[in-house]
Amino acid sequence: VYDKLADQGWLGINIPEEHGGAGAGAVEVAILLEELGRVFLDLSFWVFRTVTWGGLAIGRDGTDEQRLELLPKIASGELTVCFSLTEPDAGSDAASIALSAVEDGEEYVLNGQKVFTSGFKASDLDTVAARTSSEGKKHHGITNFIVDTASPGLEWQPIETLGHWPLGTAMLYFTDVRVPKSRMLGTLHDGWRDLGVYLRYERLCLSAARTGAADAALADSVAYALEREQFGRPISE
Repeated sequence: VYDKLADQGWLGINIPEEHGGAGAGAVEVAILLEELGRVFLDLSFWVFRTVTWGGLAIGRDGTDEQRLELLPKIASGELTVCFSLTEPDAGSDAASIALSAVEDGEEYVLNGQKVFTSGFKASDLDTVAARTSSEGKKHHGITNFIVDTASPGLEWQPIETLGHWPLGTAMLYFTDVRVPKSRMLGTLHDGWRDLGVYLRYERLCLSAARTGAADAALADSVAYALEREQFGRPISE
């Protein structure tokens, strides 16, 4: 189904037309996710990651080279994207992340852990928030990177959950994972400001998807109440 959505152009809904997308805005994205959520919530969540961490993040803050290379492949469904922010010791206080990214020539070397990286098993790229500096306030010194999920030194294990089994969520372990400087997303040390934009967009997407799912649940419940009979009458009565 995800591939069929790609064939019909939906995965590039918010990607600029010059990069193979439709160039639509947040309202259109919300409508799409609400309708997908009405039928299959996890599918909507997969598409939400595509439009947030692909179309929005790379479309907004990627370099010309990154946009030219990655956006057409995201729009076509060839590449899928997830996101890693939360760590075992940095949940609600996300600015306290400690996963380090140390400059080494033309690369950064990442070491640390991430938790609750949902959709990792179905993703080719992972937008990773890392700490590149410990100077100043904790919101300073955070930089985002586009990491290949098949990178040497990057290992993962699934986390057991009560739901959302199709995509799942994962714990990630970074051991000397090398990321080219050309895969830095946005400005060095100033990634927290960009994350604020991405996360607001994420909240919109999740709200739209769950609104569709809730609407479907309500419709199913009403239909059942009208059909199910007890004591000689429908339970809706």
